[in-house]
Amino acid sequence: MKMPYTPAANPANVIVAGRARFTLLTERMLRLEWAEDGQFEDRATLAVVNRDFPTVRRTVRRDGDRLLLTTAGFALEYRDDGRPFAKTN
Repeated sequence: MKMPYTPAANPANVIVAGRARFTLLTERMLRLEWAEDGQFEDRATLAVVNRDFPTVRRTVRRDGDRLLLTTAGFALEYRDDGRPFAKTN
């Protein structure tokens, strides 16, 4: 029996930077995850059961430990310092 939804995201919408994973859901909605062991969670959540959205148009630039992710709706700059998400990274 096929599930009516797909909790795993469209691979084209997933960007990994070290222990951080960024999943584009729409051009204005982003899922951020941090995993100390690099193993990310793909089970459904109450907020977003189906993450198999169409590919989101975006640009991704990497410069050393920095990642710049830009869509039509936002720009995110992340510095991969090996630590969980914080104001400093």
